[in-house]
This record gives sequence, C-alpha cells and structure tokens, in this order.
Amino acid sequence: MATIFVRGGAGDDTLRSGTGNNQLLGGVGVDTADYFSATAGVTINLATGTATGQGRNDVLLEIERIVGSRFNDTILGGAGNDFFISAGDGNDFVNGEAGNDRLFGDNGNDTLLGGANDDFINGGYGNDSLLGGSGIDILLGGAGNDQLFGEDGSDTLISREGNDTLLGGSGNDILLGGDGDDQLQGGGGDDQLFGGTGIDTADYLNATAGVTVDLSTGTASGGDGNDVLFNIEQVFGSSFNDSLIGGGSSDTLLGRGGNDTLLGGDSDDFLDGQEGNDLVLGEDGNDSLFGGAGNDQIEGGEGDDTLRGGVGNDTLLGGPGNDVLIGVDTNGSDSPGLGEVDTLTGGPGEDKFLLGDDTNVFYDDNNNGSSGLADYATISGFNSNEDTIQLKGTLADYRLQTVGADTRVFLDNSGELDELVGVVQASPLKLDSDDFLFYEKEDAAQGTNNTLATAEKLGTLTSGSEVNTSAQLARLPGNNPDFDFFTFSLANPGTVTISTPNYSGNYPVLGLFNSAGNLQSSSTSQSITASLGAGTYSISVSDYDYFPQNGGIFSSGSFDPGSYTLGITVA
Repeated sequence: MATIFVRGGAGDDTLRSGTGNNQLLGGVGVDTADYFSATAGVTINLATGTATGQGRNDVLLEIERIVGSRFNDTILGGAGNDFFISAGDGNDFVNGEAGNDRLFGDNGNDTLLGGANDDFINGGYGNDSLLGGSGIDILLGGAGNDQLFGEDGSDTLISREGNDTLLGGSGNDILLGGDGDDQLQGGGGDDQLFGGTGIDTADYLNATAGVTVDLSTGTASGGDGNDVLFNIEQVFGSSFNDSLIGGGSSDTLLGRGGNDTLLGGDSDDFLDGQEGNDLVLGEDGNDSLFGGAGNDQIEGGEGDDTLRGGVGNDTLLGGPGNDVLIGVDTNGSDSPGLGEVDTLTGGPGEDKFLLGDDTNVFYDDNNNGSSGLADYATISGFNSNEDTIQLKGTLADYRLQTVGADTRVFLDNSGELDELVGVVQASPLKLDSDDFLFYEKEDAAQGTNNTLATAEKLGTLTSGSEVNTSAQLARLPGNNPDFDFFTFSLANPGTVTISTPNYSGNYPVLGLFNSAGNLQSSSTSQSITASLGAGTYSISVSDYDYFPQNGGIFSSGSFDPGSYTLGITVA
C-alpha cells in the first residue's frame, strides 16, 4: 500500500489522515493531526511520531496538536509542550508526558495524566479521572462524577458539575468543589478547600497525624499542614486522635480511628466517633450522636437528641430536652449489648431509654445459666413523671427487683436464671405503662373484635394473618406495626372509600394493597379514597403512639384500639 504524504504550510494547519499508511508533516506553526473521522480507536504517540489503528501506520512529523477519534483512544504526548490534545468521544487514555500540556477528555469516561511540568487538564463530559503529575497543574472536572488528583506541586482542582472527589496531593493546593456533593482531601501542604453548593466533605483519611478542624473558624491544623475551609458541611477525621468542631449550620463529623473529640456546635448535627474512645458533644440543636466502637462519652446538650453508644462501655448524658438514649449497637450484632455495661442519664425533659426494640432484648447474653451481671445498662436521673423505658415484648416477660433505692429490671426466663438488663438508680418503679413502653409484634391474626357494617358490605371480609415484614408496609409511617388485616373483592371498577369513623385508638394508619401486595394508598387519618379496578384488595389497620423525643418516629405499642367499625363504600 502506497504512503500518502500530507503536508502543512506556514500557518497553523489541520491535517486529516485517510485510510492506509500516511505521513503527516505539519511544518511551521502549531499544527493538528485530526483523527475524529476514524472508524475505530487509534493509538497515537507524539514522542515516536506514530499513529496506529484501523489498519493504519501513520508517521507524524512536526505535529503539536491531536484530536482523537469517536472511539476508545490511547494518546501519548511528546517531550515538549503539547499545545492541545483532545481525546474526542469514547473512553480514552491520555498521558501528556513531559512538557506543559493542555489535555481535554471531551466525551466519555476518560483517564488524563498530565505528567511532568505544568499542565491544564479538562475532563469534559463523563466520569473522568484526572492526574496532574509533577508541576503546578490546573484540573477541571467538567460534567460527571470525576476524580481529580493534583499529585505533586501546588495545584488548582476545580470540580464543577457532579459529585466529585478532589485530592490535592503534596504542595499548597486550591480545591474548588462546585456543584454536587464533593469530597475534598487537601493532602500535604497548606491547602484551601472550597465546598461550593451541595453537601461537601473535608476528608483527612490520609493524614499522617491527628487533625484539629473547626468549621466555626474555617480552619484545620495538624496532620500534614494548615488548611482553610469554606462552605464545608462534613468533616471526616484521620485514623489518629482528632478534634472536630462544627459550625453554625447542620454539620456531619466523623472521627474514624483514634480517640477523638467531636463538638457539634449550633443547629442539628450528626456526630459519629467511630473507632476509639471518643468524646462526642452535641451542644445546641437536635443532634444525632454515635459513639461507635470503644468506650465513649456522649453528651447531647441542649435540644432533643438521639444518643447511641455503640459497642463498648459507654456513658450517655442526654442533657436538657426530650432525648432518646441507646447504649448499644442495634445494627451490628444479634446480641446487642453483649459484654457491655453502659451508663445512661437523661436530664431535664421527657427522655426515653431503650433496653430493647422489636427484634432484640438489649444486654441479654443468651445464657440462662447466668444472671447477666456482666452486661446491663445503668439508668440514672430517671423521672417517672416524664421518662419512659422501652423493652421488647410484654409486661409478662419481665420482673422488677428493689435493691436499696435502685430498681433492677430482669428478663424473666421462665424458671431458669433471669437476665439482668437494667439498673434504674434511686427510682422506685412499677412494671406498668407509666414507666415502661413495651415494644411488641403480634404473632397471631387480629380482627376478632372488628365488624364490617352490613349495609356497606361489598363482599366477603375475612381476617388474615398479619404481614408486618412486608416491604410495602415499610412505606407506612412507623416500624414493625401491629395491625388488623382484611381482604375484600370488587366485581366492577369504582371509587372506593375505606373508613374507621369510630376508631378509639391513638393514631390510625390505613393501608390499601392490591392482590400482588403492592401498596395502592395509605393514610394517617380515618379514611382512604381510591379509584380501583375489579379484583381482590387488602386493608391494614394500624395503631400507633407518637413520641416526639424519638425524632418524630412512630413507635407501635400493643395493638388495642378497642372495637371499631370498618366501613367500605363504592361509587
């Protein structure tokens, strides 16, 4: 096959290669080899002056600019300054190599490496990875969820659109978050982190020592340098001993490893100490506080707070407000609280102490040969006029023992050794609804006291088994409801109204399901109206108590709304 020679002139020329083996000679000026019309991906190496792919073997001479194809290309720069390398469409790999390069990813999910010297890298559209290399680089993420790595030198990383990850590397870097929820790691040196819009994170995962971060002053010190922070909503600490302080807005602080101190500040904050023996202080606002693994001290401060100790021997102090105190990790074990002795103190306000939920009895070692003296919660400052203790099951599952001024709460193991789950200090209690909330799932079908008004009856109404593990029911307010469950049939389409006009419970919740179990409608009032086709449908009737101190979550107690009429009409 003959070689075709394509030569430029004295100006800035664009040379396009056809099929076969071509020799492109740019000549004087800043010249471009354009492969955008290629029918397959190409491999271009400006250092060796070659371009291959699509059955071609081109020679490139005096070419300073490259335009890639619409496919997946590999483009390597030369030893000098590459004025312009555009990857084109496709998922491309571009390495500028030596020199001051200008690299553009264009469309596709591209990987762009600046190499040595001072580079400008623009990812364009797609989810791109940009690496500056050595030198003072500018990295621009563009659209998509991008990863920007400044690496060596004092770099500028700009996120723009998408949820991006920016890592400055060594040097004094500037990180600009832009739109989306971005994660910013300054790395070594004194960096400037600008969050932009969205929920943005200053991340110190790779710090070589503990850090002190104060969002109220916008400063961070220790670790690998002194940083300045702007518009940052979340701080993730290092694996060392950190001090993380929130600002005036709602912040998220994660301590990670080490013995950390977390202070929420004003507003409603989320604080998680994670590993280590941490001090977690919510201060003002309605905060969610987690100790994580380790022996932690958690203080809610002002506001209605939720405190979770996690694994370890934790000390929880709710402070003023209506607080929820949970000493254990409710998600990490089938035996939450095993081997733990936690101390829970509420403070002024209506506080709720959890010693169980719908699934587990907390602090139960499942050993009926011991009394459980190695794992329990100590509750202090309990006020019978305001506070409640939540237990799994029913009143019959527990017994109380008075020891001096204290009340011990035992799980009754039916003739075997009872299990100690809590010690309520300096507070005589009665095993009744004034002091205790029993969290129970009903196992048997309900509905024996419920009637359907005969004049409004549309078909056969039958009582069915409850389906409280149904994914559809999870969409209703609350968790693990106890409820009545009925079915009815429609011979023809119509507008159906379901009502409980004389319901005497707390908060009725109605659910309407089709024959496949898919939720059609739900209501927290006493009626549902829906347009339905012919077929078989189900109705669930739930009863809830509402506890503001539980973060606005509905908690079901024993289902006992009394007798009520379930009415169904069709139009």
